Amino acid sequence: MSNSWVSFSLAVVLAMALASCSSNNAEADKGIITTMREVADGEFRIEDEQMVESKSASAIIAKYADNTSDTILLNEAEGLLSSPQSSADTSRHYHRRSSLVSMASYGLMGYMLGRSMGSFSPNPSAYVDPQTHQRINNTTGNSFRNATSRQTSRGPSRGRSGYGGSSSTRSYGG
Repeated sequence: MSNSWVSFSLAVVLAMALASCSSNNAEADKGIITTMREVADGEFRIEDEQMVESKSASAIIAKYADNTSDTILLNEAEGLLSSPQSSADTSRHYHRRSSLVSMASYGLMGYMLGRSMGSFSPNPSAYVDPQTHQRINNTTGNSFRNATSRQTSRGPSRGRSGYGGSSSTRSYGG
């Protein structure tokens, strides 16, 4: 087999992979806005979840029992989950925010916060009631799962298929 044919084949495979990535870009960038309600002191439940066109627009909107509200952007939410509380962050505000982000991660926002959609299903107890869970799962959930599955279903499975897969033992000289 000539080196030029192998080079050509590699170029075609690379071009197809790059085209696939660019066509999935819009689907990969979908986001979620989760609306949370404080149902008891420091206890939150998901009231609504809506899909948005951009992952960067993802946010958690908190409706506190004292009639105040707060918006936590995705990067702030990730920070609240990933970094331990510092001595400067001992405020009630910090505890309320970290508690609501934690509960939001059990809904569709969990995917934005790093959970895999393949093995993740929103927890019904994270929602204000079973009807809300069912409504969101049947509308926003289905749309979001469809968008994210299209984004992830086009590539080779775990690197085991395609040119140069890990099970290949043959070598060709040229």
